[in-house]
Amino acid sequence: MNFTRLATRFLLAASLSVAAMSAAYAQDADDVNTTADNASIQTPETQTAGFDGPKTDLDYANNFYLAHVSATSHVVNTNAKRGLFQLSSFMSEKSSIEAKGVASIDIEHDEIAFFPFIYWPITNESPALSIAAQRKVQNYINSGGVILFDIQDDAAQRNQSLRRVLGNVNIKALERVDSDHTLSRTFYIISAMHGEEPNDAIWVEQEDLDDPESVSSIIISQGNWAKTWAGYTYPVESDEWEDAMRTGMNMVAYSMTGNYKKDLKHNDAVLEKIELSKK
Repeated sequence: MNFTRLATRFLLAASLSVAAMSAAYAQDADDVNTTADNASIQTPETQTAGFDGPKTDLDYANNFYLAHVSATSHVVNTNAKRGLFQLSSFMSEKSSIEAKGVASIDIEHDEIAFFPFIYWPITNESPALSIAAQRKVQNYINSGGVILFDIQDDAAQRNQSLRRVLGNVNIKALERVDSDHTLSRTFYIISAMHGEEPNDAIWVEQEDLDDPESVSSIIISQGNWAKTWAGYTYPVESDEWEDAMRTGMNMVAYSMTGNYKKDLKHNDAVLEKIELSKK
């Protein structure tokens, strides 16, 4: 893991820890008040304002951007950009995570090391990676970057499409995310991940229990996440939309902080620290 990413994770871990402890003291994280001022929440029609225009590698290196891999479909790309913009607005509203923008990645030609979290929609039309791109993706995940593969094919093609696209990229053994996985507790405590459908299955690489800095670099789901974040699946600010946004925020925070909360899961020690800070 490079120094910049490690430093970012350390600083964000500290700020998220404070925010999470405050939320735990106020009330159980599953019941966090969602009716506070939502002035920054956008409608799908206005989501991408201010996020367009080409950026340089220097800009990406010096700022935090959410990123998606460009698809061959204009609809898929539009949903990805709008969904990530909406997610960015939600995160800045609820936490210290603030993205400067949304980057569209040409996976064959663009550098991807700048982005701790990449949303990658997989469809029937997604092209197979070249050998060079396979190496780039492998290096990215080996260095701790996190990719959400959102498989959007029909059910019969889902497993085949991801393998066809990735080629020889090595994916470790997978496990289904449950309520005990760090991904379910990175910021919000989530009992069920909610994408396009309730209780959408999310699969990740098995965690390295001996390495607190490790992350499950591969997240695989069929939740049509960007479309749901954008407010096309459920109305913005509905309970279902809120659940999807919390899940997305956990994914991004997880990519930036690693497993720092594996032993810090809103337990008695957290509450004790809160009580001490009040005295």
